[in-house]
Amino acid sequence: MIEIRHLHYIIATAELGSFSQAAESLRMKQSTLSQSVRYLEQRLGTNLFDRSTRGARLTRAGTHFISGARKLVADLDSLHRNTIIFGQGHSGALKLGLSGAVPSSAVQALILKFSQSHTDIQLSAAIHERRILARDLDQGRLDAIIVAGHLSPAGMAYHALGSGRLFAVMLRDSPLGARMPIYWPDLRDLALLLPDGESGNDLLSQISGRLTPAQSHPTADRLAIVRRPLGLNGLYQLIDAQSFAIVQESELGQLPSRLVAIPVHEPYGRARIDFGLCWREASDNPALAHLLQIVMAQASPTYHCDAW
Repeated sequence: MIEIRHLHYIIATAELGSFSQAAESLRMKQSTLSQSVRYLEQRLGTNLFDRSTRGARLTRAGTHFISGARKLVADLDSLHRNTIIFGQGHSGALKLGLSGAVPSSAVQALILKFSQSHTDIQLSAAIHERRILARDLDQGRLDAIIVAGHLSPAGMAYHALGSGRLFAVMLRDSPLGARMPIYWPDLRDLALLLPDGESGNDLLSQISGRLTPAQSHPTADRLAIVRRPLGLNGLYQLIDAQSFAIVQESELGQLPSRLVAIPVHEPYGRARIDFGLCWREASDNPALAHLLQIVMAQASPTYHCDAW
């Protein structure tokens, strides 16, 4: 008999590419996990993984199997979650994923409006990197995600929510501190300060191509990036004559008097990061439909990603 735990073992091994890492993530012995996977392969009459010293890779049969396994696990998780929610008197649930580079003020406004309009729906949200959010959305672990930049996986729809202007924060008395306007090439000789974690990763993914020349010589100096486990206020304390930070307008906050925030420009205007809502078009969650009604009231267009 195939049990749900077997599916979790297969999914973890496929995602991590290693039996030892999968066992560690599941907090179990590697030998127990390996034996369970072997048992399942024997029941199915085929290998799900190619094993080597480099790890475990899905076979063709394994790739087909895991697609159905992920859907089944997601459906069971949804059934379990919804049963608890309905038992508590709620009429539905909505799981959102948030990208770290999305302005918190925009997200809070949407969540607040939804929560006030639908008090009977349980809303939860988690912050992760774009790639993790896209994976969890595709696998049904999330109902919708709000991300910086556009996403275009097949079967998804994207609705633009807005954009945030980008500012370079630097020393007020630095050579660039009094320059207007500032363009991306002006910043390439300085070190970029970024926070660790999802917000820093997502911001870097949106601006790295703008800071790095499209046609750069292989031996050209790469952009210096300094990562620190700090929030914006902490990064502000580290800015010196050789460094700067990129901050969205809504996140600037109160700057120390020694610093100045200068809007970054591009050839066609001020630099911005777009952000929007992405969801699976095949979703049948009524709670998501309620969220989309609020989102669609905004003027921005909806893009059906499988047509891109």
